[in-house]
Amino acid sequence: MPIKRTGNFDLAKEMKIRARKMISQFLSEEELLEVTIEINKTTSKLSFHAPDAISEEITINLAKLDQ
Repeated sequence: MPIKRTGNFDLAKEMKIRARKMISQFLSEEELLEVTIEINKTTSKLSFHAPDAISEEITINLAKLDQ
């Protein structure tokens, strides 16, 4: 029998948590503190805001995870 879950679920918050967990695999704690993650509510796309060096590292490593 399926289990029904009731209540509110903040999908945007969960997406941010999972994205932060994913980038924590290759960023240091200090670098993680400099990253902010935003979700565009109309397109549902994640945006990472960080210094250029960290943004480049995120781009390179997320591309590797995507393969």
